[in-house]
Amino acid sequence: MKVVIIEDETSVAQNLSDLLLEINPHITVLVVLETIKDSLKWFKQNTAPDIAFFDIKSADGSSFEILDLDVLKN
Repeated sequence: MKVVIIEDETSVAQNLSDLLLEINPHITVLVVLETIKDSLKWFKQNTAPDIAFFDIKSADGSSFEILDLDVLKN
């Protein structure tokens, strides 16, 4: 399973990644993205993962902006 994590706090992203790998060692965390801007760019340039974990509020906006732009439908 391919996973993307959008989280601006490094320790939180690492804890989530560790938990996911503990649950299933076959999970691949493709990328941890810290900003909405970087997330939008990544989703526009890459195939959507199997699952994504979103921090709702980031320093540069809301993760709902990503969903509003339909960039996850590629």
